[in-house]
Amino acid sequence: NNSVPQPCAAGTYQNVTGQSECAACPASYYCEGEGTVQPQACPAGAWCPAESTLPYEHLCPNGTFSDALGLSSEAECTPCTP
Repeated sequence: NNSVPQPCAAGTYQNVTGQSECAACPASYYCEGEGTVQPQACPAGAWCPAESTLPYEHLCPNGTFSDALGLSSEAECTPCTP
């Protein structure tokens, strides 16, 4: 069996060479494009559920914000003060 290594799909990652499976990108992080080795922290102003593929796919809704990295759900966005 001479299998050719395949890159992990977007939304997954693997940081150990030679593994047969990729891990789901964890919540609070995103795994953009193929071949992610290290998930990236979700940027400020956005939140990233598990298996996120883009950094700004889920933005904090109008009337809320976040200046913190690594939010995992919309509920973590902070309401704006009037």
